[in-house]
Amino acid sequence: MNSEIKEALVQLVVRIIYAVAALMLFFIVYGITEYVFQPPELVESTVLMSAAVLIAVKVLFL
Repeated sequence: MNSEIKEALVQLVVRIIYAVAALMLFFIVYGITEYVFQPPELVESTVLMSAAVLIAVKVLFL
């Protein structure tokens, strides 16, 4: 029973780390696109693409 609880806690910590890393990646990509691309249309499409990447990362790792 103890090892099952430890394993569940480890999985929870790993999922939290992956979620934080994915969010950091999303905000880094968003900040770079906001800085590099001045036309708002490009920023919107790139944010949508990074949101799709974020969802893909979440599906793959969580």
